[in-house]
Amino acid sequence: MSDSSSNSVKNFPDASVGLPVSITVGEFVNESRSDLKLEVLCGHEYLDNKIGSAQLQKLGMALVGASGDIYPDRIQVIGRTESDFLQSLEEDDRRRAIRRIRKYEI
Repeated sequence: MSDSSSNSVKNFPDASVGLPVSITVGEFVNESRSDLKLEVLCGHEYLDNKIGSAQLQKLGMALVGASGDIYPDRIQVIGRTESDFLQSLEEDDRRRAIRRIRKYEI
């Protein structure tokens, strides 16, 4: 994201130029709501958590148990692939997969 981009979030610096990130989850959601169509469904108590990296982390590997490198300061993404995977699981397996990632402070 750069300053010239109309889709930039004003408090979320461009990681490519090495600027430190200083934004809460709530600020990120509110400032990018129209561009990204974000909606907080649950976890409102975590909106004050700080995002310390502009890099995204998809949680597919963590959902299947390979959770070696979870970075809690990144934006964690459960995208369509991860969502489809979770929906394909039996309820007990789905709960186990979610518990695997909930043990991290993300």
